[in-house]
Amino acid sequence: HVPYLIDFRTPWYAFSFYQQFLYSVLISLGLFSIITRVKRFIPLFIIIFLLIDLIIPFPIVSGNMENRVYFPEYFLNTVNYLNSQEGNFNVLLLPESPTWFSSSWYVGNNVFIYFSKHQVFFGGLYDSQNSWLRNAYSLICTTIYEGNVSRYMLIYNLFYLLNVKYIVFQGDFKSSPLVHFDINSSEMLRGLNEFQEEGILTLVRNFSPYYVYRVNINSSNILVGNSLPNSSIQWLSENNVSEYLHPFYSYKFVNPVEIKIWNLHDKYLFFVYSYDKIWRLNNEVPSKLFYGNLYEVNGSSMIVSSIQGKNFLRLIFITAYSIFLILYYPFLYYTLRKHLKIY
Repeated sequence: HVPYLIDFRTPWYAFSFYQQFLYSVLISLGLFSIITRVKRFIPLFIIIFLLIDLIIPFPIVSGNMENRVYFPEYFLNTVNYLNSQEGNFNVLLLPESPTWFSSSWYVGNNVFIYFSKHQVFFGGLYDSQNSWLRNAYSLICTTIYEGNVSRYMLIYNLFYLLNVKYIVFQGDFKSSPLVHFDINSSEMLRGLNEFQEEGILTLVRNFSPYYVYRVNINSSNILVGNSLPNSSIQWLSENNVSEYLHPFYSYKFVNPVEIKIWNLHDKYLFFVYSYDKIWRLNNEVPSKLFYGNLYEVNGSSMIVSSIQGKNFLRLIFITAYSIFLILYYPFLYYTLRKHLKIY
């Protein structure tokens, strides 16, 4: 959730530039070896590479193959509206994105997450490492789509636990060869209106085909209490979680990976975040993984941090190993060239 550093979340993205650099070194050395062995073909090699260098990027240079995305006004209006709302809350997007999102104007990672200053739930494997959160999202999406208001208490509790304050229905979704949606837009709107009649949702903005609903529940990214709710679906369908855990607002983000907490006098602390397992409380791992992280606390001031020593050491190891490869490949080439007498 740190802007512009999302690629470093995944090691093969974070260090792919090392790999590309190594390939460029190997290819250059290999071509040099071939050219020096068949010098009479040097002009032919130069002509071939010039043609390749001109032909391959020509569609992009000519403008016939561009990867630009033009953001429609309704998308920008939705993002600007949500970003203007104060407070620490989360936004839930509908419909679910199994992996990528496909709309009438782009196909790829859901771009909403890059514009929103609030945490966004959009479902699927790319949303969260926490299976509880993914299951909760799918349950919310299915229940709303079916308009199953008999599950009102369950939906209320999931909204409360996930601190969902706004729902955005992206009505411009569109199936493509890469992404398939097995839902109907009118049915999703009907389901949302069913829950609006129950009073849990209110349509606050109509940026058709985007619709913004406010969730009429007061919650927080941090919940505290002295007794624990049950995590089963049946229990959540019959009981009110707010009777066990109540919102806690005495905290602030020191930076994107640290949170300062004070005036805490409860036994348990529940914390919602997309990548739950990496967050620690006073260097202690969660005592339980629920729809977020659950910690047992002693009431003192504390820091919740996502920095782990083992991840930092792993980063140092991968960096050192990559530097070793950069230095090793030229040495390997010249050693082979010397022993195999390649000129």
